Amino acid sequence: MQTLLEERTQRFLNHQSELDDAMRKQQEQRRREMEEKHVENALKMADRMDNVERLRRVQEYQREKQLEKIQLDNQRTEAIKMKRQAILEQRRRMQQETAAQKAQLLKMMENLKKHKGSMLAHLPAGYELH
Repeated sequence: MQTLLEERTQRFLNHQSELDDAMRKQQEQRRREMEEKHVENALKMADRMDNVERLRRVQEYQREKQLEKIQLDNQRTEAIKMKRQAILEQRRRMQQETAAQKAQLLKMMENLKKHKGSMLAHLPAGYELH
């Protein structure tokens, strides 16, 4: 009877030990799964942060390019404006010069008309005006 009790006790202990081993394995498996999930979540968060930073850099680059384009457009507009002003100033000077030349020419014509009679008197004999 003693051996039967010992045998049953031993089987119970063996069974309990097997259950404990299975429980330990299951807990270890859960711990590994939780650790893997934690690492996976950390990697996802790092990826999100990288994507946010990349997007910020892309937007900053686009903003800089737009600002550069605006500055180039402004420079081009200013150059065109200055060239236009220079052309207008040149036209104004040419008009003034033309007006001055016209006035001088008219004055010469008047002087010529006034002095035509006296000039004819000084011409050599036989000289004709055309």
